[in-house]
Amino acid sequence: MNVKNRKRMIFILVLLAFVVILAVVVPVSAQCAKNKLVRLTMVNKSDQPAYIQLTGDEFYYLTVGSEATKTFTVNREVYDRITWTCDAQSSGTLDMSTNVKLILMPCDQCAPNQGAPTMEKVSLFDSPTGIYWHYQDE
Repeated sequence: MNVKNRKRMIFILVLLAFVVILAVVVPVSAQCAKNKLVRLTMVNKSDQPAYIQLTGDEFYYLTVGSEATKTFTVNREVYDRITWTCDAQSSGTLDMSTNVKLILMPCDQCAPNQGAPTMEKVSLFDSPTGIYWHYQDE
């Protein structure tokens, strides 16, 4: 086998290996992109339980005990929501297009800052506002 044929054979083997790897990786990443579920983590820093009702194509009623943390898996969509905690109720929307972490502040405290998008500090009637925030009041 001469040098030219050997180089051609190596090129074909490398190309074939690349195609096989590509055939395995692309379907896996496409499956991940189609995942319809996201995580909602609720950190309740109050001394009372917190409840959030999410209404959209699906319906969820989520509860977190006082001074507890829970993670839920919900469908990816924008929900109408009602939140109950600290003997009060607020309503608005919750955009669950990505994973979200809500930090519910103690009853007698407002959030010292808004946190960061997707990791939002929430006081009833004093939630972060703007297009980057997922938890919105009406």
